[in-house]
Amino acid sequence: MILASLVTGAMVMLAVSAWQLRRGRESFKTPALLSIVVLLPASALALAVGSHLGVIETTYQPMKIAAAEAQWETCQPCSFSLFQIGGGANDEDPTKIIEVPHLLSLLATGTWDGEVVGLNELQAQDVAEYGPGDYVPNVFIQYWSMRVMAYLGTLVFLFSAWGAWLAFRRKLPTSRVFLFLATWAVPLPYLMNTAGWMLTENGRQPWIVQGLMKTADGVSASVSATELIISLSAFFLVYVVLIVLDVVLMLRYGRRDLAAPDEEVERDRAPALTY
Repeated sequence: MILASLVTGAMVMLAVSAWQLRRGRESFKTPALLSIVVLLPASALALAVGSHLGVIETTYQPMKIAAAEAQWETCQPCSFSLFQIGGGANDEDPTKIIEVPHLLSLLATGTWDGEVVGLNELQAQDVAEYGPGDYVPNVFIQYWSMRVMAYLGTLVFLFSAWGAWLAFRRKLPTSRVFLFLATWAVPLPYLMNTAGWMLTENGRQPWIVQGLMKTADGVSASVSATELIISLSAFFLVYVVLIVLDVVLMLRYGRRDLAAPDEEVERDRAPALTY
């Protein structure tokens, strides 16, 4: 959460600074440089932490990792497909496009030739341990949320590295292409974070607590469907209002130039020592 907040905040500050620099406001050089200084290591750490979490989840939630690759059969070593056509609960043989050898083994186990247990075998294990039921999450959502998160995270890192290179060469304030793209790159961390949450929450289904409580068992008998719809609708409306206010305020204040020093205050300020 901390890294995600740092990446998002730095990207917003970079976008505002880029927008101002495109309009010739040189006072935004320092904020642009500062945002790059924060964005580059934060995005790199986010990728590293995300990769390490894959190894942890293989230990405690192997179904989540197998579903993220639509890996129905156990493999060793395992490739990672950049894209696929098809896939899902009723398609166990999708067309995988551009498979990277050993990459899934690295992401899931941290080893070059690590084994990833397939969905079919995990389903059989869960049925034997927990009883009849469908223990496979929505594979289509899991597969693509994984890639949206990973690809956008990599794009943010590469973009920040480009900005750092321009800053090193003292060309950051004058690179029209970079400044234009930075202005419109604000949605990237929001989409990346949303995909990450979808990966997490969809991947743990049908469990609320892995191996202990299913989502279906967590329904409160004292709450009616009508009350649930009303409360969720209220939360939805509140968040819509907050999103609109956030966008309006960010646009309003992001377009302002830095306030000029108060000349009258500076002129009337008394000297430190008087005789």
